[in-house]
Amino acid sequence: MPKLGTMLVKAGVISSAQLDEAVRAQVFWGARLGTNLVELEHLDLDTLARFLGRQHQLVAVLGKDFDGLDPDLAARLPVELAATHKVVPIGVLVGEPRRVALASIDPLGPGAQQAVAAALGVELPQLALGIAGELRIHYQLERVYGLERDARFLRVRRAPSPQVIAPPMVVAEDFDVESAVDIQIDVDLTPVEAEPSRRAATPPIVGPATDAGAELDPPTFELEPSDGQVVEPAVESPSDRRRFVRTLTDEPRGETLGRIAVTKRRVALAESSAQPASVEEALRAIRRGVGRDIVGDRAVRLLARFGAGDLGAYGLLVVRGEVAMAWKGEIAGGAAFEAIAVPLTEPSLLVGPAQARTVDTDDPRLVDLDHRLLAATGGSAARYVVVAPVTIGEHTLCFVYGHGDGDPVAAEQLVTAVAGAVAVALVRLIRAAQR
Repeated sequence: MPKLGTMLVKAGVISSAQLDEAVRAQVFWGARLGTNLVELEHLDLDTLARFLGRQHQLVAVLGKDFDGLDPDLAARLPVELAATHKVVPIGVLVGEPRRVALASIDPLGPGAQQAVAAALGVELPQLALGIAGELRIHYQLERVYGLERDARFLRVRRAPSPQVIAPPMVVAEDFDVESAVDIQIDVDLTPVEAEPSRRAATPPIVGPATDAGAELDPPTFELEPSDGQVVEPAVESPSDRRRFVRTLTDEPRGETLGRIAVTKRRVALAESSAQPASVEEALRAIRRGVGRDIVGDRAVRLLARFGAGDLGAYGLLVVRGEVAMAWKGEIAGGAAFEAIAVPLTEPSLLVGPAQARTVDTDDPRLVDLDHRLLAATGGSAARYVVVAPVTIGEHTLCFVYGHGDGDPVAAEQLVTAVAGAVAVALVRLIRAAQR
């Protein structure tokens, strides 16, 4: 299967420099390559859908198709199936035989197709499979089924400079990057289900492509007009798809922070291998992580295992534009803090010199935003708070954060070591992705 980035560069849609910027953004912030290209404004969602369709040999589902979504048809698919398979029924295709158009993030495997067909009350050949970018699918899942988007797929307020958005990494040649493990990484490929995709027996009924390069474009859907009322966005207004991440300063202090703090979602660690026997062994495992999520999981696992006596909460916050968003972490008692976002435009411990710092919680240097973050992570009664930036060159990419009641010196040493290991890992991932 051709790589999405290679296809886009070869077609002249994006430049190699723009692809490199999107690869860096993907390493920093996660999500798929197409999502990062759209967020960087190098690509629009319809163009992304067309190239995804070409890549996977599926119908490209465009914005106009979602605008005419049939709510009665969508209501026949249970929310659980829509969430599991990231799929949205759109409408019925023009002509005979009658076929149902679907939009999904990935090609649906045979099992998923069977489940969706059964729920919709149609036979497998009556499914017309289409594909769209994850930003659009996640928005439609929220709009149609009320499945709230993860903060990763909401906008963040940022300065317009591309260097602020996804800073180029100018790393000294002597930067300490371990090379004992060969990284097998390809951030350019979007994952698909393990099962091989089964195409519909009858080709979809489509409308003609009209833009430049149409002879290379995948087909698009031609849908019957919906008799039902067009689905309105689940929250606020049609512009809600552009809503921004809510930060701690967007919420009144008190009950909302309590709601965040007691969200019971334990961190899902991706590995089940034997635990490292020492801090150094665990740091080495972070530095050699072969994927962004693996690096984050190993960092949290290290803090949980070797910082449990000193830290009551710990985790990583990744910098996106003017916001530091919780990436991975855990609060004593099993609550996670993935829902937290801290603005970097206001004074706090996260703003300032790029160095580790530990401050007692009764220190007057802690401002209101620091206390809000403490409350949101269950640390209102903690003795101290510690933060260490993860920096590459002049850029701060994320923070390792914690608070506790144990030894503050030991906690700062541990958090600082984790920040250094994460920085090494990110540099390795960027270099591997750009090879």
